Amino acid sequence: MRHLVVPVVLMAVWVGSGCSSDAVSQHTDTTATSSSTVSLGPSTTTAPPPSPPADGSTLFGVRYCEILTTNDGEDSEIAEVWNTMGLNDCPQGAWDAIDLGAVQTHLGADEVATNGPRYWVLDSIAPGAMTGSLEVRDLDGVEMRSIALVDLADIEADATSYVELSVQRETEFTFLAGREIYELTAPDGSTYVMQSYSLEIDPDQTVDDLSSLRNRLDLPDGWTFTSRVLSEDFKVEDQNGIATVVTDNLRNTYQLAAHD
Repeated sequence: MRHLVVPVVLMAVWVGSGCSSDAVSQHTDTTATSSSTVSLGPSTTTAPPPSPPADGSTLFGVRYCEILTTNDGEDSEIAEVWNTMGLNDCPQGAWDAIDLGAVQTHLGADEVATNGPRYWVLDSIAPGAMTGSLEVRDLDGVEMRSIALVDLADIEADATSYVELSVQRETEFTFLAGREIYELTAPDGSTYVMQSYSLEIDPDQTVDDLSSLRNRLDLPDGWTFTSRVLSEDFKVEDQNGIATVVTDNLRNTYQLAAHD
C-alpha cells in the first residue's frame, strides 16, 4: 500500500456568502521549487457548496483539514482534494484516528496524503473556483467534500521551506483593520503575508504564538519575520493570475504581497 508524499498540501477551496455578498474562499498550501506551477482541472458544480463561517462575518480562526488522493489508473499527476470546510471543524480525535489505508480503499485511490489541521488568519477571500465534484463522503469518521483537482506534475518531492511556488489562480485576500498580520521578508525585499497556520509540525501552536514566531523559525540568511496591527483594511492579490506562495519550517503558509 503506497501513500502520496507531498511536502505540504496544495489546495483548499471553500465557497460561501458569509464573508461578503460575493465572497468565495480559496486557499493554497504548499512548498515547492521556484518555477513550479499548479493548474486546476475543469470546474463542476453538482452539489451545494459548503456553508459560510458560523459567525457569518469572517474566516479568521476557522479550522479545516484536507486529504489528497491520486489514482494511477487515471492520471497519477492529478490529485483530488477533500476538505472539511462547511461540514465540521476537523475534530482532533477523529482526525488522529483516520486510517489512511481505509480511506484509500474507500475512495479507490492509489495514493493518499493529509494536510492539517490548519487555521485561517485572514478575513475573506474572493473570488475563487470550485474544481472538485463537491461530493460529500464520510472518510473514516470525518466528513469531507471533494472541492478541487490539483496538477502535481511540477511539484518536486524534495521541496523545502522558504522557496516560492507559483499557483495559477485569481484571488483577493482581505485582512480587516485592527487585525494583526504576520509577514516574511526575503533578502530581495519581497514580502509574504501569512494566510494560514498549521498544527502539523507543532500541534500546540495557537494564534497567540504567531506574534513571536520569529523566535521559533529557522529563517534562511537574509530573511526576516515581523508582525503588525493594521490601521486599515489590507488586501493581498494574485499578480496577473499567479499567486506566489511560500511556507515556513512549521508549514505555516504565506502569499506574496504586491509592492507599492
